[in-house]
Amino acid sequence: MLFCIYKFDGKELLKCQEIYINTFHELSMKSMIIPFSHPRTWMYRAFCFMIGFANSRTDKEKNEQMSKVYKTMVKVVAKHGWGDYRAVPPFQDAVSGVYNFNNSILKRFTQELKDTKKYKNTIICISSCSNIFACKQLNRLY
Repeated sequence: MLFCIYKFDGKELLKCQEIYINTFHELSMKSMIIPFSHPRTWMYRAFCFMIGFANSRTDKEKNEQMSKVYKTMVKVVAKHGWGDYRAVPPFQDAVSGVYNFNNSILKRFTQELKDTKKYKNTIICISSCSNIFACKQLNRLY
């Protein structure tokens, strides 16, 4: 599922819908977004557009297509300055790869942490909370 965060503004909503619809058409897919699609508004200063991508337990080709579509949408979202609120583990590298804050320091730090002896073969998610925990743990390691 793609959780796109963007400015709490009607013009931005229409722009977002148009870009999503055009992107799906460019990918030769039926758009999951229509002009009547609406964002979630539980955030005070932002809209959150959620797009679910179906997967299959048996159809590998469909899963590969959805994976390609998701990764394309992540790039489109980043290109327009919007953010992805959260990503499932298989897509975290794709999401963190398009947001290059401070020369990708968060991604490099997380990778370095995973490479330490204590956290070898451990899943560490890329988020501010996990890295606060990781900073405290690093002090104990060195």
